[in-house]
Amino acid sequence: MWNPFAVEIAGRGQVHPAHGMEPAELLNGFAQQGNVRCDGVLRLSPKGGIDIMSARPLPMQLDLTTQRLLLRPLRAGDADMLWPDITDPEISRLMAWDAHTTKEQTAAFVENEVARRLSGNGVTWAILMDGRFCGIVSLIGIQRTHRVLTYDKAELAYWVGRSHQRLGIMTEAGRAVLAFAFGQVGLHKVYVSHFAGNEASCSLIRGLGFRYVGTQLDEFQKDGVWHDHVMYELLDREHAAIAEEATTP
Repeated sequence: MWNPFAVEIAGRGQVHPAHGMEPAELLNGFAQQGNVRCDGVLRLSPKGGIDIMSARPLPMQLDLTTQRLLLRPLRAGDADMLWPDITDPEISRLMAWDAHTTKEQTAAFVENEVARRLSGNGVTWAILMDGRFCGIVSLIGIQRTHRVLTYDKAELAYWVGRSHQRLGIMTEAGRAVLAFAFGQVGLHKVYVSHFAGNEASCSLIRGLGFRYVGTQLDEFQKDGVWHDHVMYELLDREHAAIAEEATTP
């Protein structure tokens, strides 16, 4: 049943809001409520309408909880919460980003992550323990299809502040995100990678059950140094086997 005041739709083109509604108000929710009959996720288009993409909408409930942690999507106004951890050069040293030097950088990062979530392309969660910010974990680059090919895959990414490292926080958060990825999102594969030499990430990734795929030599350069790139992946059936083993007496 169409919502008569919400949208107008034509084929697999654009959906345009009616009666002055903000496009962001229509994202994902209408598709899940049956008001938009499409197999795709909705996202803002450069022309101010909404595009139908070849991906399913993200689940409406994105908060994840574990025994110790609350994972909730980043939202506008979170820049202050990410400081000072996101300014720590030791955290960013083996990452694809540099330590932030201004709050404007962090606000832009948060804005981009909110846009990513609204587009259905991924989610970045703040990791909270007892109300305190510990780090972030992301499921990004969700790819469902390309032309006639089906992928149903995404990338796992993360970092944790130094004061919360070596407490098992990222292992706990990673398990929650993987359960979400293979369960609610219905992915077939999650992949992850790290700079060669990042032994902490290597240990974490292997502990989560990822399978080593290979190492790309001199894959990228940071601060004038070429780095090898170590890659892993995990299939839905591999994750299911790990989960079953964990519950077997």
